[in-house]
Amino acid sequence: MENICRSGWRVPAGTQDRLWARAEFCYFPKEIAEKYAGSAQSGPATTPATTHRVNHQKSGMQNNTIETDCAAIAGVISKPLARHTDTRGWLVELYREDELDAQLHPVMAYVSQTEPGVARGPHEHVDQTDYFAFIGPGDFELVLWDARPASATHGLQTRTVCGISNPLAVVIPPGVVHAYRNISDTVGWVFNAPNRLYAGEGKREPVDEIRHEADPQSPFQLGQHLGERPAA
Repeated sequence: MENICRSGWRVPAGTQDRLWARAEFCYFPKEIAEKYAGSAQSGPATTPATTHRVNHQKSGMQNNTIETDCAAIAGVISKPLARHTDTRGWLVELYREDELDAQLHPVMAYVSQTEPGVARGPHEHVDQTDYFAFIGPGDFELVLWDARPASATHGLQTRTVCGISNPLAVVIPPGVVHAYRNISDTVGWVFNAPNRLYAGEGKREPVDEIRHEADPQSPFQLGQHLGERPAA
């Protein structure tokens, strides 16, 4: 038995209190669905921020091209980060306001540590742009998929090694599915400075995050990393 929320997205019975909705295989907060999908009477909105939520399975992500330059995806920006070293140690400048469009200016920042062999994602955002910086001490494989039907690079996948061997900042816009995994023998740190607050002001709003990692039928699969030999 399912309940239908105002937007027309299906909400499994008994899960309303968890505020999750389902559109095809994508789970995300019901309030996000209602905000961006329109009403059940008028039908879902046709903005790029929402239509690909329903079309992931139907489109099949037919483009099998894989690039190693993450900036090959439209709207993704990458910037090599310079490491300035002297006898005291080193310094890396992570971002500058005068190098970012005003709409991309961070409103919060955090650092996460990922253990060797561990992956985070894939997931995507409806409204949030991420500003990642990979500076070490390990290396990551950053994997992106362009899931926006209106994008010139729709369906393109990129796999980029970044971190201690390739310090890199990457701007990832909404609708670009992303994941990264630590391909080193040591821990890795990732800095992120998104342009939206996690869970909104005072952490009182739904989290803008569509998680794909729990769905085995998702077309967004990490598989083997670059340079990894296939199993015999």
